Amino acid sequence: MTLFHPATGAVRLEGVTSCPNSVLHPWLQHELSEILADQSKAVSTKVSSRRAWERWQAGLKIRITLPEQLPPLWMLSVLDNLAGHKTSAFVLWLFAHGIMPLYTPLFWLMAEYGRKHPTGSQTPGNGRTESIPSRRNHVLV
Repeated sequence: MTLFHPATGAVRLEGVTSCPNSVLHPWLQHELSEILADQSKAVSTKVSSRRAWERWQAGLKIRITLPEQLPPLWMLSVLDNLAGHKTSAFVLWLFAHGIMPLYTPLFWLMAEYGRKHPTGSQTPGNGRTESIPSRRNHVLV
């Protein structure tokens, strides 16, 4: 399992032999909680906080219904577009901790591994077509 911070290059890793949501989600919650605890938190007003959350939803084809009460937005988490990452318990945990989940389309993941787009066209990548389960459940933070 991998968390990557693109601005700093920081990576958090955990070796696993399989990665069902019952393993991934508790690990993510622990790691994300540590990251947030280390950040100095600026004061945010209720109005500006909601605007920040809504701004990140602008342009999305499917928007997540935001809870009425939102903390300041501290982080974006880009997850693969799997149903398990959209469970209400996991999404509400993210919201409660100031984390906006954004979901990648399936073809983006296939492009990463050089697989074919659902339309049949070849996507950019390294040309690999074999299954790569060890890289499937990754998150960019």
